[in-house]
Amino acid sequence: EDHDAISADTVVLSNLGLLAMGNAWCKIGESPWEYTARVGGLDHVKVLTCLRSYALKAHSFCGVAMLNPRALQQVQAYSESVSELFKLMIRGEEKEFTARIMSAKQSLFDSRPKGKTLLPAGLLEEFLPCERDEDWPTEIARRPSSHLDILAAVDAWHRSGISPFRNLVCETPVFRLRLGMAEYLFCHPELLQKSIQAALYNHATRLLDFEFVLSVKEWATIIAHGDVDAYTQHFLDCKEFFRQHISKASAESARLIERLAAWRERSITEVSMGLT
Repeated sequence: EDHDAISADTVVLSNLGLLAMGNAWCKIGESPWEYTARVGGLDHVKVLTCLRSYALKAHSFCGVAMLNPRALQQVQAYSESVSELFKLMIRGEEKEFTARIMSAKQSLFDSRPKGKTLLPAGLLEEFLPCERDEDWPTEIARRPSSHLDILAAVDAWHRSGISPFRNLVCETPVFRLRLGMAEYLFCHPELLQKSIQAALYNHATRLLDFEFVLSVKEWATIIAHGDVDAYTQHFLDCKEFFRQHISKASAESARLIERLAAWRERSITEVSMGLT
């Protein structure tokens, strides 16, 4: 039962958020690199891992999502967090929205020991978009994102009583990146505050956030119904939209994961030798 719960988080939910992001971009008809609200380092890493998921086969995720007895419960919890946070966003309920985010932060991150983090310093800057137009104004290139997918993941972990760091015992590269990005966002107060403000007041990101909410609900409904054919078709439709970007993004995401793995090995060696 513990293994089912952990794999539901590390495999099913990690990829659900990524597939829903891809679906949202597909619905607005723009590739992530053309959508100027999505050009920062954190967002670019999400883009790479998203397209890495779509480079695989639908059955890579479908079987686990449909057959894991704990998957549906966690999928529904994530869908509820996405929906509830978005409702607070569109109503502009800053006090309640912020309190909910900060409660999750306190529960999952404030008690973490200081020091090594899951993402090495400089990694996000290293993987900035290589196709970004150099003539774009800095204020556009650095436009804050709501990071609704990450905020909802942390909220769902908190409300479901899940310890994501404990789940690292059965980690996948994508899960480690997902948790690392959440840790990065929530442990940088200025970045988190910008994300909260963007979620509430930056309407430039609202369309994509809206489509993301709908996409999460669609994937959750398909999984709840156990509809393998709908899951596969939904996946293939979006994969076709990204067809011209998948090969390059897959190569870049592979380099990202290799970089992360090398850093992790070095950290383990340093700890074992008493260097940290």
